[in-house]
Amino acid sequence: MHLTREEARVNKRVLTGLVLLAFSAISLGVSAQESAKAPDGPASLWYMGVGIGATAASIPDQTVNNANAVFVAANGAASTIVDEKNRSTGLKVFLGYKFHPNFAVEGGYASLGTTSIHSDFRSAGVPSTSVGTFDLDYKMTAPFIDAVGTFPLNDKWSLIGRVGLSYTKTSANINGSPLTLLVSSNDKSENKIREKFGAGVDYNINAGFTVRAEWERYKAPDPLGDKVFDVDMASVSVLFRF
Repeated sequence: MHLTREEARVNKRVLTGLVLLAFSAISLGVSAQESAKAPDGPASLWYMGVGIGATAASIPDQTVNNANAVFVAANGAASTIVDEKNRSTGLKVFLGYKFHPNFAVEGGYASLGTTSIHSDFRSAGVPSTSVGTFDLDYKMTAPFIDAVGTFPLNDKWSLIGRVGLSYTKTSANINGSPLTLLVSSNDKSENKIREKFGAGVDYNINAGFTVRAEWERYKAPDPLGDKVFDVDMASVSVLFRF
């Protein structure tokens, strides 16, 4: 049977529509079948996460005592009032690869907040007056890579543990008043590779989304001394698999 050009054009459109409809039906059928087998779907090997939490770090006593001794003498002070703020807010982002049901590798970057010391040097006599101040702020950051182990408790809950290395940087910002203080406005920083570790718990909402609560300990170098001090971070993270 001979078809006109217009009839052939119509048939071609109908055939294209039927093919597209068939592919759509097949896709929907496969998706429905997979959903019936596993409502949450298969878990991806790759995931990324972002976390926020509280950090705690203390500037080494040796550094604080040495600075106070210098500035007490420089100001002719009789006493010092020291106010230390060692709690701050931390953030982190990371990328993970789960190469085994119980093991993964994670690499990321953590901002570990700021810890600070404010010293007020006081004169002798009653009442005493301020003869100078000293402010020291330590800001800590740490790119890291960890091996992470997972111990499932059930379908939703898992315990995790981690051990790894961080390239921790501590930046010291120093200011004093009066400006004649020996190290006023003298900023220093130091980087060091050190071990880190942590533990926590995962709650798997579904195959693509997990909430994690954990504690981690980093080691940070002191740019004004020879000590290494602990930085603890307690955080809540969300993980997205892709």
